[in-house]
Amino acid sequence: MKILKCSFFAILAAVLIILLPVLFSNFPAQISRAGSSDNVSGWAWSENIGWLSFNCTNTNSCASANYGVNVDNATGLFSGYAWSENIGWVDFAPPGSYPSSPSYSARVDNATNQVNGWARALAYGDGWDGWIKMSGANYGVARTGSGGQCGLSGYAWGGDVIGWLHFNGSNYGVNITSIS
Repeated sequence: MKILKCSFFAILAAVLIILLPVLFSNFPAQISRAGSSDNVSGWAWSENIGWLSFNCTNTNSCASANYGVNVDNATGLFSGYAWSENIGWVDFAPPGSYPSSPSYSARVDNATNQVNGWARALAYGDGWDGWIKMSGANYGVARTGSGGQCGLSGYAWGGDVIGWLHFNGSNYGVNITSIS
């Protein structure tokens, strides 16, 4: 009887070891593959939610939560996920429909260096829509610098929950590498 119990638990353990990665493959940490392969890194700051990390390399957490944001050099389109301990995942290529103009996800205009469009916190609910607008009439995010190292500066607006999302400050910032 003891041998049967041990065999049962050994088989159960083997099945769980094999199936757990498959069962949990839809978690954002799994679908937001990134890390060192993405070209955006650094931190943005909001007085309402605190820090927003743009790459797992910021925290050396890529082994447990491999995430990051990327900007396509040719199109200027953002993709990927950033992480906030207070609101969770922020998607920089959310599907529409968008709350107002412009009707697209975050992107850099390569001619003007202005960032337009939308990002979205995935933990929205309870009356909050999660949308983060990258530019408006009196505010916006812009790409600064040139060559292999650029930065993002300025502010995005995340409504009453996030408030102003600052992309650079005296001791923090968001950087983009490999921009030509």
